Amino acid sequence: MELLEGDLNSDDLGLTQRELQLVQANVNILVHSAASIQLEADVQHTLRSNYLGTRRLLALATQMRALRGMVH
Repeated sequence: MELLEGDLNSDDLGLTQRELQLVQANVNILVHSAASIQLEADVQHTLRSNYLGTRRLLALATQMRALRGMVH
C-alpha cells in the first residue's frame, strides 16, 4: 500500500505521471472525503473545490482498471 497526497484543484490532481500510472493500474477501492466546508468561503472557491475537484477525481476513476468500488 502506498499513500499519495494530491490536490483536487490541480490538473491531474497534483499527481506525477508515475503516481497517475500507479493509481490507474492498482487502485481497487477509492475513498473520496475531501471537501471545502468553510461557511464564509467564496461560492466560486467552493464550486472549484467540491464540484470540479470531484469531477476530476471521477475522470481519473474511469481510467482505473482495477477499480471495484468508490465511497464518497
